[in-house]
Amino acid sequence: LNASVQETIEIYNKCGDELLPTPTRPHYTFNLRDVSKVFQGLLMVKPMHVPNAESFTRLWFHELSRVFCDRLINQADKEWFVKAAGDQLKQRFRVMDTDPDIWNQIMWCNFLRPVDSRVYEEAKDKTKVQKQLEDANDEYNLS
Repeated sequence: LNASVQETIEIYNKCGDELLPTPTRPHYTFNLRDVSKVFQGLLMVKPMHVPNAESFTRLWFHELSRVFCDRLINQADKEWFVKAAGDQLKQRFRVMDTDPDIWNQIMWCNFLRPVDSRVYEEAKDKTKVQKQLEDANDEYNLS
């Protein structure tokens, strides 16, 4: 847990130092609220859905990506973020394979189960995610 706190702050500092606002990207302003959003996401998960360190690392990367990377508007900035986060994964979390194709597929969500029993969990089955989203879209379009 200590590594996740330190590395979240490290990424926050790097984003603030290297991804500066410009006329084409005025929304590149990062503040401590962004750090708190990462931890809000981490705290949405019940401990039984994060059974080991590898699972927690995937959750941390997912939350970090949702808060920081989703704001980025071009591929170069997104690649910069993935490299910076990958470096943190190698250094602090001892992750050997930081292939962006693998890490960018990680998703946590709370819509895989029925409404009355929803939990925030890792979505490992992408076809189930797609079906849930298509069903929700169809239901919305019919109402």
